[in-house]
Amino acid sequence: MMLVDYIEKNKLDCELMIFATDIDRRSLDIAGQGFYPDSIVSDIDPVVLSRHFIRKENGYQINENIRKVVVFATHNLLKDPPFSKLDLLICRNLFIYFKAEIQQRILSMFYYALNANGFLFMGSSETIGDMSEAYVSIDAKWKIYSLKEGYRPPLIKDLPLPRSYSSQENEAQFVMRTRLRTGPKIDKLLDSTVAAFMPPSIIVDENNYVIHVINNVNDYIQLPSGRFSQNILHI
Repeated sequence: MMLVDYIEKNKLDCELMIFATDIDRRSLDIAGQGFYPDSIVSDIDPVVLSRHFIRKENGYQINENIRKVVVFATHNLLKDPPFSKLDLLICRNLFIYFKAEIQQRILSMFYYALNANGFLFMGSSETIGDMSEAYVSIDAKWKIYSLKEGYRPPLIKDLPLPRSYSSQENEAQFVMRTRLRTGPKIDKLLDSTVAAFMPPSIIVDENNYVIHVINNVNDYIQLPSGRFSQNILHI
């Protein structure tokens, strides 16, 4: 909500996409609904409530303008590759549950996940530990860091390479699930995001119908780039 307000207030011409991830699918399903009980009125500024929420029976729901820029996805930091080319990575109050070795492993992945001018926002009781050579402290109190360009995190066995999705199966699920609930503008942004991270690829359903083509696959097969209806071609 703050980001949307800031963009509108300053008349910025930019796209906003937020990836909200968690290991618990049930928590993501609840969060994706964006529904809060009536008691929210005691915690939210009335101006924010009227601007970004819709009154529903027994509560309030975040309006579509906010919900369409947030993509909820299941993600396990210990096994799945991180999202990449992020401008801001927020991971707060999670490291306290991990041993130091695991913390450094995740911080190494974060380094590769962030853009050169990206920021890492950690919890108030957390620290970057032995990765102090990789990050610059922007705000010590609020644990906000930026990257030190040129740093090479040590190689870690089985370190997942940055990708936007955790498996080939999840790529198709992620793309199609996101398209079902987003408008044309976000749909176009998703196309460009996927194209930036993926090699030439064809996504098919369980019946081998082509549902989407990512990047130019014409060196391998003659197909136009873009989205397909499920009955346009069978391979």
